[in-house]
Amino acid sequence: MVAGGDFAIAAPRSQALWRAYAAIPEDRWVDARDMRGAQVAACDYAPAGAPAGTYTIVRRVKVRADEVSTDPRSRLRRTIPTGQLQLMLDGVADHGWAVSFLVTNIPADEPDGIVALEWWFRDRADVETRIKGHKLGAGLRHLRSADLLEKHVSP
Repeated sequence: MVAGGDFAIAAPRSQALWRAYAAIPEDRWVDARDMRGAQVAACDYAPAGAPAGTYTIVRRVKVRADEVSTDPRSRLRRTIPTGQLQLMLDGVADHGWAVSFLVTNIPADEPDGIVALEWWFRDRADVETRIKGHKLGAGLRHLRSADLLEKHVSP
């Protein structure tokens, strides 16, 4: 981990993180900022060897069963807890939760600071994705001017 610096890292889903998610009481979840159907909560989980003060922010996004692909390689399927996913696929549950984990040591009060920190991280990741796309030249079609070009250029 980082020595003496603040960090915020998107953590890969592991059994330990799924257990931490399952242990979050329902009354701890609050609505996320600028993301419909999303909620966030903090838990005390920290990976082995993490510096003091490390904790995890969990984001869950409500997903309708009909939005889940039947393709087992689907990324969305990997974000839904196995039990919930099976209930959704079997038609027993009409929705489930897609879950993401953010491990950080940046201090934040609950719930407002947690909401703000998760929003900052999500926004930063979106900006990094756009920059990467622009560097590769593929991102230009995502600019507003691309819509204008499509309307004025004949095939």
